[in-house]
Amino acid sequence: MDEPLTATDQRILNTVFANPPESVNAHTLITYRQDMQTIGRIVWSRGGSLFSLTLEEIYDLRDNVAYGAESTRRRRIQALRTVCHRAKDLGLIERDPTDALRMKRGPSTDYAKKEREGVTGGELARMLVVAEGQDARLGISVLGFMGLKRHEVLALRGRDFNTRDSTLHLPRDRYGEARVLHMPWPLRQLIEDLRRDDKLPDNVYAVFVRANQHTREDALNRAVRDAAEKAGITRQITPETFRGGFHKRLVEYERLVSSLPGAGEPPNGRTPKTDGQSTGSEPHGQATDDDERWSPEQSTRGSEDSSAVR
Repeated sequence: MDEPLTATDQRILNTVFANPPESVNAHTLITYRQDMQTIGRIVWSRGGSLFSLTLEEIYDLRDNVAYGAESTRRRRIQALRTVCHRAKDLGLIERDPTDALRMKRGPSTDYAKKEREGVTGGELARMLVVAEGQDARLGISVLGFMGLKRHEVLALRGRDFNTRDSTLHLPRDRYGEARVLHMPWPLRQLIEDLRRDDKLPDNVYAVFVRANQHTREDALNRAVRDAAEKAGITRQITPETFRGGFHKRLVEYERLVSSLPGAGEPPNGRTPKTDGQSTGSEPHGQATDDDERWSPEQSTRGSEDSSAVR
C-alpha cells in the first residue's frame, strides 16, 4: 500500500492482508485493500488511527465524510470491520473499535426509511428547473417519471426513446431480457425538444457520455444531489430514492403543472397505468403546501429551463 497511514497502521494492515480470513476470497480482498486505503487517507488527514476510532467517528465516516454511493460507503465500513476483527484475532490490537457496530444502529441516517419517503411531484419539478445542463435534466426526468435503476438510465441511448408511440425500449440487461415501457408525457416532451435541436443523437448514450462507467455513475449521483440542494430539499436524495411511487409522482406533477396560469391540460390527458408500472400504492412522500404554492417563475433560472420542465 502507499503511505497515507501511520507506521503502526501500515504494519497492522500489511500483517492482516498477508494473513487474511479464510472467508474472504481473493477478489474481495483486493477491494478491501483499496477501501482501507481510502478510509486511511481520511483518518490520517485528521491525525487519527484506523484502530483507535470511536463509534461516532465510524458512523461519521459512513454517513458524512467518505465520498461515493451509499452502498460503497457501507462496503468500506464492512472492510474496516473485517480488518479489525482479523487484527484482533492475530493479537495485533487489544480492542476492536467495530465491535459496537454489532449492537448499535447508526444514529444519524436511516437510508431505507429515506428512500421509502420518495420524491413528491413538486420536489421533482423544482429539481428539473434548477438542474444544470441537458444531461442532468434528462437523467433526473427518466429517474423521476419512470423509476428506473441507475445502471438502466446510464445504458439508454438516443434511439431507445420512441416519441411516436410514447415508448421507451430498455436494452437487454444482464439476464438477457429487453423491456418496452410507456413513456410519460413530460419525458416525451423533453425528448422532442432535444431532438428538435439535434441534441440527442441515436447511437450515443443519452446522459453523461463518458468513457468510464464509474465516472458516469458519479456524474449522475452528483447531478441528483446538486439539484436537490438547489431545490431546497434538506433530506438526502439519490438515484435510488426515485424508485418507489413514480406513478403517484407523475399525478402530482400533472396537477402542479396544470394549476399554472395558461398551462392547460397535459397532452393526451393523464398517463395510463401499464404493466410493470407502479400503481402509486408504494410508500411515498406526501405533497406539501410548498409544492402546491411553488411555480417555475419563483426560480432564478431563465425561461429556457422552465420550458424544459413543462
